[in-house]
Amino acid sequence: MVQLIDVTELKARLARLDQQVDVLRGFFDIPGKTERLEELERASQTDSLWNDSDKAAALLRERSTLTAALDSYKHLLDLSADAGTALELAKESNDEDLIREAEAGVRELEELVEKQMFRCKMRSEFDSQNAIVEINGGSGGTEAQDWAEML
Repeated sequence: MVQLIDVTELKARLARLDQQVDVLRGFFDIPGKTERLEELERASQTDSLWNDSDKAAALLRERSTLTAALDSYKHLLDLSADAGTALELAKESNDEDLIREAEAGVRELEELVEKQMFRCKMRSEFDSQNAIVEINGGSGGTEAQDWAEML
């Protein structure tokens, strides 16, 4: 009976993750990115593009960025489908190995969804740039000053 509870819990976790993956679809504008990638593919096949090397480089960079984003989303969908299949098989066969495999898949999906959700928060123009941080001890005395120096 413990296995059934584990499978039920994993199904609930996977259902929540599927909802988050669906939210990510909207955040990352997957249909828009797919359409834009198709436009870039058509543009990269024109002869006139290669006359302007700066324009060609910018197009290739954008294409690479879009491809990476779409591949990342597809990977989330694949992980979700694999975990769902493993869960169904584990439920039907009551197999410990399949339960562990499904749990590992759900755990991996949770980690990737968390990373992607963080990317949603960090998608402004300058979020991918480096930053300079200065830490001051303030009025905390010598201990605060020592601590700020260590950091």
